[in-house]
Formats: sequence, structure tokens, C-alpha cells
Amino acid sequence: MPNTEKYTCPRCHTGVLVLKPVTLYTKVGSEWVIVPNFPAWVCDVCRYTEYDEKALGMLNAFLSAERSPRHNSRRRPPNTPTAPRPQQSEEQK
Repeated sequence: MPNTEKYTCPRCHTGVLVLKPVTLYTKVGSEWVIVPNFPAWVCDVCRYTEYDEKALGMLNAFLSAERSPRHNSRRRPPNTPTAPRPQQSEEQK
């Protein structure tokens, strides 16, 4: 179901901001990150653009997780079943 909310453009005060996919370009550290089909509110008159806040939050969380140090030592590969623990008998307790 398409979003039917309408917002007046804060720059030109004439156009309406419409939710549409755009390409986001941003620099993280010394590297460029390019995200196609990123949701943004774009003015239909002056092309003023505001990126969707929820999508920006999700992107920031993803990029923060990618920059955190990874500790892969002694980790089980994903979807590897674990062996069930042997049950102790009453004598062993």
C-alpha cells in the first residue's frame, strides 16, 4: 500500500515531499558507501531531499556493526547443530 502522507517542502514552501527511492552517497572514514534504492522524501518542485529517518537509523546500525572488531576465534559456524549433552545418572551426581 503506497504512503499517502503529504508534507510541504521546508525549502520552497510550494512543493510536496514524496517518498521515493534514491541513491545515497556517504563517506564513512576514508571510504565511500553507495546505497541504491534508499528511501527519501523528495520535493516535487525544487528536488530538496530528506533521507528517511528510520532507514538512516538502520543504515547507521549496520555500518556501526561492520566497523566493530570481530572476534571469530572459537566460534561455531552458523547453522551447525550442537550435540546433545549426555545426561548424568543418579550415581554420578
